Amino acid sequence: MAPDTHKQFVMVHGEKIFLDDRGKLDLRRKRISYMHQIEGLEELTGLKALYLSNYTDISDLAPDLPQTFNKFKDLKDLKSFYEFLKRKDAIFPFNTFEEFKVLKSFQSLEFLYLDECHCLKKIDKEIGNLQKLKILSLKGCKSLTNLPETIGNLSSLKKLHIRNCSEIKELPTNVTELHKLQVLWVDGVAFCSFLNRNGNLMSLKKLYIYNVREPIPESIGSLQALQELSLFGCFGFIRLPESMGNLKALKKLSIIGSKFLTELPASLENLQALKRLDLIGCGIESLPARLRELRGLRGERMKRISKRH
Repeated sequence: MAPDTHKQFVMVHGEKIFLDDRGKLDLRRKRISYMHQIEGLEELTGLKALYLSNYTDISDLAPDLPQTFNKFKDLKDLKSFYEFLKRKDAIFPFNTFEEFKVLKSFQSLEFLYLDECHCLKKIDKEIGNLQKLKILSLKGCKSLTNLPETIGNLSSLKKLHIRNCSEIKELPTNVTELHKLQVLWVDGVAFCSFLNRNGNLMSLKKLYIYNVREPIPESIGSLQALQELSLFGCFGFIRLPESMGNLKALKKLSIIGSKFLTELPASLENLQALKRLDLIGCGIESLPARLRELRGLRGERMKRISKRH
């Protein structure tokens, strides 16, 4: 029988804080300096998401965290646990950690955000055992040099965000084994060889590429489920592959800041599903003749495109 979360609570400074009907305990507006100030936390049996922030000195909280979290077998959401990393006026214990360890209590984890962990250099290879993980976000991990090959074992992963991680030069070879991956953000990594191995990314619907210098390989045309492709600040692009005309499901194409890109491939005329085309800060002087005839780009949408490039 599932635990009755409505009857479960903790005491914080003499106040009862109840779990909601989804098993979430929200303590973000409570001033907490030590783990022992959350009375009854280890007795909760229905905890699935724990929201913590607004600490007076969160560095004093850090030593107790691993021992406490290991008791929560149903914990699914650590997003807000890392929200304090974005606070510029706080002491960030995870911001000083050089290695992220996977605890036993993380086996039910579905969302993992390690954003702005500037000192993070290594992610535990055991991360590959998080078979329920759906979202992995790595934003601003400026000291992280690589990702473990076990990333390819995340069979439930749907979203992978890698942004402002300037030291990561290449994605693991088996990222292509992420059969359920639907959204991928890559920023500054060598994605060219990765796309050449994309045969198994048949579920990928959205691909966002930032600040990448390598040209897009012809193999991008095999991403048959791709609905949205965005290229931001990719200054090294001088042409796009003709194979992009094979992206039959593509609905949105955005190219922003590619000033050396002077023309679009004629094959884009085959994109019958295309409904939005954004060309901003590019060197494109004219569009393929039949591109304007696409049903989804007629009328006012076509006029806006003409004004932008």
